[in-house]
Amino acid sequence: MAEKKPRPGEKNLIPINERTVEEQRLMRHNGGKASGVARRKKKQLRQIMLDLLAKDVMDTKQLRKVANMGYDEDEIDNATLLVVCLFKRACLGDVSAIKEVRNLIGEDTSADVMRKLDEILLGVEAQTNDPPDS
Repeated sequence: MAEKKPRPGEKNLIPINERTVEEQRLMRHNGGKASGVARRKKKQLRQIMLDLLAKDVMDTKQLRKVANMGYDEDEIDNATLLVVCLFKRACLGDVSAIKEVRNLIGEDTSADVMRKLDEILLGVEAQTNDPPDS
């Protein structure tokens, strides 16, 4: 088997167990601080997205399209628009949209998926084993 080639800069790396106790403590300290910054940033982005989803739809064309599906214009927000767009993509056959819709409604368990696949396969087998109509 071929030997792995070292990546550039790999020779400069020092394993954690070969570092001094002070260096290890400093690295853990700095990692903890960076982790906190990343968590706060992720929380902030999540809050911004929730705020955007709660706002009213500004595009009147999009608003009318959703209203034509039976929703009251006063109750349509960006979250509703997003779900309607996801639904439309799923109806066009977008597999990732279909998976997301199933996940959204809580139908995306592996047992459900396996059961539906079994049903589909049984249906296909039944069609191939049926004698042709004469």
